[in-house]
Amino acid sequence: MLIVCCGMPRAGSTLQYQIACELVERAGLGVRPGAWPTPLEPGMWADARPLHVAKVHDPDPRLASGGGFDPRFTRFIYAFRDVRDAIASHLQKITGAGEPDIPADRIGEVVRSRMLEPWAHFTLLPGVLVSRYETMIGDIAGEARRIAMHCEIEADEAMIESIGAKLDLGAQRRYIESRTWEADEAWDDRTLLHRNHVRDGRVGKFRDVLSPAQLGAVERVAGVWLRERGYDAPAGAAPNVGGAQSAWVNSAR
Repeated sequence: MLIVCCGMPRAGSTLQYQIACELVERAGLGVRPGAWPTPLEPGMWADARPLHVAKVHDPDPRLASGGGFDPRFTRFIYAFRDVRDAIASHLQKITGAGEPDIPADRIGEVVRSRMLEPWAHFTLLPGVLVSRYETMIGDIAGEARRIAMHCEIEADEAMIESIGAKLDLGAQRRYIESRTWEADEAWDDRTLLHRNHVRDGRVGKFRDVLSPAQLGAVERVAGVWLRERGYDAPAGAAPNVGGAQSAWVNSAR
């Protein structure tokens, strides 16, 4: 069976990937791929066992209706977040890595193509577990419990609590800081963490990070989506989430 962690960028998809990998390995049901991007092969969804874990951000034709995957042996795990915080976190990440910022006039298109359109795609797939970042980040053990149930993995409370403690933000930050990074090494193969991957995890950080122009661009595109998800935001034009994927800076991954 294939477990696809396909959440919104900067919304906890790496955390969900790590949880799924921990559950699979501790239960003796498979091994993590140890690579990014994750290779996808038909054999991964050929049967109920062994379990394979993949992480993606963009819709993949192989994982869509008619694309060849078997929904009986595929589980999708998706996380979303206030897109204003997601884009703020991404801006912090790329500027912290010395990469150029995204101009305000491109922010809206980035949110549409990289967050809203994939959200519309993934949340409609069969076998999808949808999690809200703001809830998940405060109860990692609870998220591990939900993922275990969704993927039909037997996990006792000791395992669940151990995973929750291992993957909290403080532990993740300590792992990044203690690890020896090679000069050309972009991410850790086992965890998929980048050098500056874990930020502060704050809810509402966009108020301190986004400029008025950037915030306005996001809310014009995502205002309706935000309000429908229960976030406090002005209503914007209904997003067009059915179009083709647009280009995105490589560092978003």
